[in-house]
Amino acid sequence: ASVAVLTDAASLAKGQAIFESTKNLCVSCHRADLGGLVGPNLTDDQWLHGCTPAEIVRSIITGFPPKGMLPYGSGAKLEPEELVQVASYVLSRRGSSPANPKAVDPARDKPCS
Repeated sequence: ASVAVLTDAASLAKGQAIFESTKNLCVSCHRADLGGLVGPNLTDDQWLHGCTPAEIVRSIITGFPPKGMLPYGSGAKLEPEELVQVASYVLSRRGSSPANPKAVDPARDKPCS
């Protein structure tokens, strides 16, 4: 299914609040600036699992347990609107060039088109 990206300030602020929440744990692996730590950098054009809004939502829902990411980041389920808000926030940060981002893994990361 397609997912429409939200661009209004209120939706992006809600997405950021969810991303940075200790309930969902996104920030603990991707950093507050989304530059990557344990998890990959979410601001560049190299992605492991797809970078479309629908692919990001699917990645959040399913997680990647073998890599340490539970579904919804922490197992705490998000509502459909919250999923779109988080995905939209992540996409809004692309190209933001955080300091000291996690290095690209050329064996796994694929260019996002």
